[in-house]
Amino acid sequence: MKTPVFFMRQVHRIRKIYNIISIDHCRSVSNCTVCSCENLTGGFGMLEEKRDNGTLTIMLPERIDATCAREVETEIDEICGKEPFDRLVLDADRLEYTSSAGLRIIIKLVKMLKNVSVINVIPEVYEIFRVSGFTNLLEVTRKNS
Repeated sequence: MKTPVFFMRQVHRIRKIYNIISIDHCRSVSNCTVCSCENLTGGFGMLEEKRDNGTLTIMLPERIDATCAREVETEIDEICGKEPFDRLVLDADRLEYTSSAGLRIIIKLVKMLKNVSVINVIPEVYEIFRVSGFTNLLEVTRKNS
């Protein structure tokens, strides 16, 4: 009998959480069919960036939670370290959920860089930012429907 894909994905995620499977596994597979890494985070090592007149824009993944926050944070740090910029824009167009781990990444960026904004935020995520006080700390712009 073939093991259900859903079960295999759960086992794989647990292995990633406890570092039994390294993130290098997910980077070596463009679309991991076991754990759906591509679907969870937009693909580890695949955050899109755009630079324009001193503004660095980074596209956030679909989800930022405890299972992928470390990798997302590392990748954002690597992108920010490439070359200087005056303003950081986090484009949340694809972001459907963020946990406190995602909020921690953003607060770290605000403390380090000062000029940070989040754009294209869906109402559910905007509510998370509002309730946690982030709308008072940085510019958070809702997504136009």
